[in-house]
Amino acid sequence: LAARLLPPTVAALPLPVRGTVGIQGVPVTTGRSGHAPGGVWIHLGTEDGGILYMGDHSDESALFPFDPPPPARRVILDASYGLDDTPQVERLAALKPFLHAGGALFPVAADGRGPEMALWALEHGVVPAIDDAHRAAIAHLLAEADTALRPGVEERLRRLLDRAKAPGDPRDVTFAAGPNATSGTAAELVERWGGVDGPEPSGPEIIFTGYLAAGTPSRTLVDAGRARYLRWNVHPTLRQLTALVDATGAELVLPAFGDIRHREGWRAAFTPAILEGLDAPEG
Repeated sequence: LAARLLPPTVAALPLPVRGTVGIQGVPVTTGRSGHAPGGVWIHLGTEDGGILYMGDHSDESALFPFDPPPPARRVILDASYGLDDTPQVERLAALKPFLHAGGALFPVAADGRGPEMALWALEHGVVPAIDDAHRAAIAHLLAEADTALRPGVEERLRRLLDRAKAPGDPRDVTFAAGPNATSGTAAELVERWGGVDGPEPSGPEIIFTGYLAAGTPSRTLVDAGRARYLRWNVHPTLRQLTALVDATGAELVLPAFGDIRHREGWRAAFTPAILEGLDAPEG
């Protein structure tokens, strides 16, 4: 599924979504990572106990499956959220009021959290508006439903496609690509609705739920108070990382994608595993 999303000029040899293949004599095992369509973790069966690279992952998605990885001596973790330990149920509780706020725009990744968020809105009594990028992404998911989706989700997504509106009405709850509103329908709608006329905003609530990249409309609008930032978890919480370290029996852990200022918190959370590369012996 990930290869299908690449430009046609890219030569890609797909790994199995779940399974083991040999590459240069090394057993390579993959499993679904729960983060986005086609996302996998990768386990290298090395002679010194194995290396597990988790990539971006989450086991909280109601849409994307997560396959528990095998044991590994070394584990490279998705520490994108640092020491944050807020579960998805609390994130959803904070977002739910905006489904009934008289209109809301969610700039989101169509090939990630977007379809899941739109389905969440529908199942809370709100018929959302989605753009063409979301319709295409959902079609790709349905074409690979056996491996790309959790059991029971396929029919719910088909219902979403049938009922979802076209974007454009500020009174709707709208999910539009992309996540930082730098391009696509989200950029067009932010340009239309993102200004302020007088003391109050002229358009609907704008809520960003992912990483706010510097210099993008997402960061600018949030810093100006025109938009809100409320996270929708697509990476693991600290509790989930600790459970993963325990389940894999990891002895050496490398937290990836996170800020080095969290090192002491990671050290305490993952003990007795060692923070490889961050806890090198002195001298």
